[in-house]
Amino acid sequence: MHARLIRVAPLAALALVVACGVAPSTPPATGTTSFDEGGLGFEYPAAWQEFHYDVQSSFSRVIAYLATVNVPEPCATTAASDSTSVDCADRFTLSQDTLVVAVMSYGSPGTDITQVPSDATPLTIGGLPGYVETDGPDAAVPGVDRTVTWTIAAPGFIDNVYMIEAQMRGPDLDRLQGQLDAMVASLRYDPPPTPLPSGSDAATAAVAQALAGQLQNDPSWACFPTSGTRQMLVSSLPDGTDLAAPQLATCSTLITTTPLQLWRVDLTLQLPQADPQAGHGETVTLWLGADGYVGQSEASPIP
Repeated sequence: MHARLIRVAPLAALALVVACGVAPSTPPATGTTSFDEGGLGFEYPAAWQEFHYDVQSSFSRVIAYLATVNVPEPCATTAASDSTSVDCADRFTLSQDTLVVAVMSYGSPGTDITQVPSDATPLTIGGLPGYVETDGPDAAVPGVDRTVTWTIAAPGFIDNVYMIEAQMRGPDLDRLQGQLDAMVASLRYDPPPTPLPSGSDAATAAVAQALAGQLQNDPSWACFPTSGTRQMLVSSLPDGTDLAAPQLATCSTLITTTPLQLWRVDLTLQLPQADPQAGHGETVTLWLGADGYVGQSEASPIP
């Protein structure tokens, strides 16, 4: 179960026109309508309802629910004499041929959108990588015959993603799946991601700009070339760890173009002798946008 956001938007009341004492039925909406929130946009059937709640956890938040049934507020607050507890759960009920779609953002250290689970199908959605997973009935929500979850990249990040989770009840699952597939096919980012320029010169220029910025944090960053390998006497590691004594380090830079429209820059600072505090050095990975902006970085010691 994913954590959810709370604050339901009021739904417009339906006006009934009575003729000869009989209230005519309201025909279902046809066509599609646009969704554009949280940096994500797409088209979905106009007959669906849209719900908004303030439900969030440490790593996720719900941007909106789209559904063909009513979606009640998912979190219930219980107050005791000395504490308050909040219990969040899916509280909707699916009838035949209905669905509920949760549009969420998620980010957590260790998440890597480029790593596709073995049971998932890789996709390119909105120009960026993602994947889709399909599961059968969900015991936590009675009546769910199929759950489909799309996980797609958030522009500029590797560990922040969007998730679109659809829970459906049949028997006409093919029709519901077709509506969902059309919705996902229309997905767009707002603003759209900036494509990486082609050519090695653009990549090395971006790396040079990123290294210049990092150099303000520690002089050891000067050891890294914009590409290839070089040596330099260093007295600390890029993370700021001081060496017991200066050493002639070998530093290398490897640039890789990724489908995230980010350059991955792998930096290695290798010491010839183990340092009591710094080991044999450090590896650093930078994720750079087209302008050389460091979106994310991660470092690991060389034992």
